[in-house]
Amino acid sequence: MASRTQKDKKMDRSCLSCDFSHFKDSPPLLGECRKTPPRSYLEKGQTPGRFFVPVRYDDWCGQFNAQMNGDKLKWRLESIAPFLPPNARKTFADELFRSGEKLRAIEVYEQLAEDELFSNDADFAFMLAERMRETAKQIDNPTELIQRQLAWLKKSASLGNGAAAYSAAILLVNSKYIAPDQDAAQQFLGLSAKLGHPAAVKRLESGTPISLERPEAE
Repeated sequence: MASRTQKDKKMDRSCLSCDFSHFKDSPPLLGECRKTPPRSYLEKGQTPGRFFVPVRYDDWCGQFNAQMNGDKLKWRLESIAPFLPPNARKTFADELFRSGEKLRAIEVYEQLAEDELFSNDADFAFMLAERMRETAKQIDNPTELIQRQLAWLKKSASLGNGAAAYSAAILLVNSKYIAPDQDAAQQFLGLSAKLGHPAAVKRLESGTPISLERPEAE
């Protein structure tokens, strides 16, 4: 798998996911940076006080520390997600997924899929299916998850994603968790070729059918 670029990593940074930050408000859109001790202040006629640097959930700085445990990040995401725009919720779901909270992240993705920003997004549906595929390898009984993966592949294919159509074709004949359906697999293969997916085009041109002998990880 290709390594993530510096640009990708920079986009993941936020005070909300930094281990130095502290968020206590409800909703927790504003918090404090605890990287350094609190600063003191004294105003004439006022009781001396102290404060930490205030931050927004989407701020970040060069001292960003991503070493936050999954439970803490999960709690933060769940507490703040209802108040965030869809793109920001997706960013934090991505962070949940990378922290190992894969099933919880998938729940958030599926909630986001109902938002008008993502509901007709072929690439988002394909990304969700791929994350389900990756997660299914790590759980004991992946049947239900793989069936949902197939549903999202079909949706992505219907929205014009050739790679999703090809993956659906392969899954329909190669997964022991899905009832084999050769006819449906061929239909998705044809759709994939029509959408210009190279592997599907090559297969049709060579006359090689989708079959149980075909490796899933093509």
